[in-house]
Amino acid sequence: MDCQKLNQDIENNGAVRIDGINQAAPDCICEKYRMSQFSPNTVDNSENLARFIFSPIHVDRKGRIKPSIFSQIFTTGCSIQRDGIATSNELIDFTQKFLSGDDNRLWKGVLIAKSETVRKIVNSLKNQAICVYDTAEMDNPAHAEMMISYNIAETDRAELTARLYEVFDNQNPISPEKYRNGEIWQELPSDLKRS
Repeated sequence: MDCQKLNQDIENNGAVRIDGINQAAPDCICEKYRMSQFSPNTVDNSENLARFIFSPIHVDRKGRIKPSIFSQIFTTGCSIQRDGIATSNELIDFTQKFLSGDDNRLWKGVLIAKSETVRKIVNSLKNQAICVYDTAEMDNPAHAEMMISYNIAETDRAELTARLYEVFDNQNPISPEKYRNGEIWQELPSDLKRS
């Protein structure tokens, strides 16, 4: 299976992307093959996945993480960072570029989960519900994505999102000042350390 070609060819337009990947490569088969030429390897079960939390996109007015933080698993793919292979310099660049995109953006923290734990979430038929793919980008080789592995009814989305909340320990995000002992936070330009 040529998963790199599939990833390149599938149009990144709403649910078309995930539907296209699932039709061409059902049951998360592309987890076994590299999906990006920029990726060092596929995502191993032992890897930690990091979901960066940015306000106002992922945080409500009361400072709580929004339920929509994982909603892209149903549409275009939910971006995550492969914490074990991402260098601090790459994460500084990633964070800086994202924050620079809008003066209202704030970095609020990071949620961490094991890849294996995400992959153990199952649907009602006891099949793997979420695929974890290595979708590295040229300037972000640690980029990966989570995507649903099957068509899911609108009524079941909340339950699946709740399971992701649990495995990512949503109640205990790591603050920017504590993530990697503050190394990323300390290296950000002062004008991006908005709170």
